[in-house]
Amino acid sequence: MKRRSTVLRRAVEAGLIAALTVAALPTAAQALNVERTWNGTNNPLKVSGYGSTGHAWGTWKVGNTSNGTRSSVNS
Repeated sequence: MKRRSTVLRRAVEAGLIAALTVAALPTAAQALNVERTWNGTNNPLKVSGYGSTGHAWGTWKVGNTSNGTRSSVNS
């Protein structure tokens, strides 16, 4: 069971990276302090592999902090 959850988590992470790459196409300057929503409960990002399927959705935001510009993802 542990191996299956690890594989599923990695598949979802790969899907998230792909989704964030598409979401990041506008320059960071245009996205600064704007929250972007990607997919949702009615239309989740679906990733399948190794006999498992993962679903994901969330928000992405770029903002300035005391440590510089940061990208934040909630999913």
